[in-house]
Amino acid sequence: MAKPGRILYKCRRCGKIDGSTHSPNAIISVIYAMDDRPQPFMGILIGSKSVHACASGQIGVSDLIGADEDEEAAE
Repeated sequence: MAKPGRILYKCRRCGKIDGSTHSPNAIISVIYAMDDRPQPFMGILIGSKSVHACASGQIGVSDLIGADEDEEAAE
């Protein structure tokens, strides 16, 4: 069963974990991203890497670290 959730990336530059990307099926998005087959969702490519705007104003590269299922879906 599809479980929606937030895709988690960690910035290599500042270490912040970003969970602002949402997917209607978190596990499938993570599987495809790990296999370097980014899947578009609402115009956003969910891939193994992402770009992060650090609080310092610098630009960092973020790596996929997993996903958190939405709480309603986890029950």
